[in-house]
Amino acid sequence: MNTLTERLTAAVENIPQKGPMRLIDTLDHAENDSAIASTKIKEDMIFLRENGIMDDVAYAEMISQAIAAFNCFKGVEQPDAGEWLLVGIENLEVKKSACIGDTLKISVKKQTELGSFSVIEGVVKRKEELLAKGKLKLFCSA
Repeated sequence: MNTLTERLTAAVENIPQKGPMRLIDTLDHAENDSAIASTKIKEDMIFLRENGIMDDVAYAEMISQAIAAFNCFKGVEQPDAGEWLLVGIENLEVKKSACIGDTLKISVKKQTELGSFSVIEGVVKRKEELLAKGKLKLFCSA
C-alpha cells in the first residue's frame, strides 16, 4: 500500500467489527495520537430505534471503532502493535441524537498511556454540533 488514502481505507477494512456491527465508514485523518473517522447513519444500522434515532450506546461503539481503525492504521507501520481490548467507558455524555441521513465525524485522541493501558477521549459531532463525548479505557495485548 503506497498512498495515504489506501492506508486509511485498509485501516477501516481491518477493524474487528464486520457487517451490520460496523458503524464507521471511513478513517479520514490520522496523526501521532489522534484520528478522525466518518459515518453516515443508514436505515439498516443495528443501533437505530424504530423512530430512526440512534441509540445512545452507539456513540461509545463509534468511538471504539474509530480508535480501532486508528490502531489498524498505525499497525501498517508497526506490525507488533498488538490487539486492543475495550475495558471501560467513562463519562459518556450524550448531548443530542443522530438520525437516519446524518453524517457524523468521530474524533479520537490518546489522552494517557501507562504500560499496556490507554485512555482515549472521543467526540462525535454532526457538522460542528456536539452529539456525544466520553473516554474509553483500552488494554493492549502486545
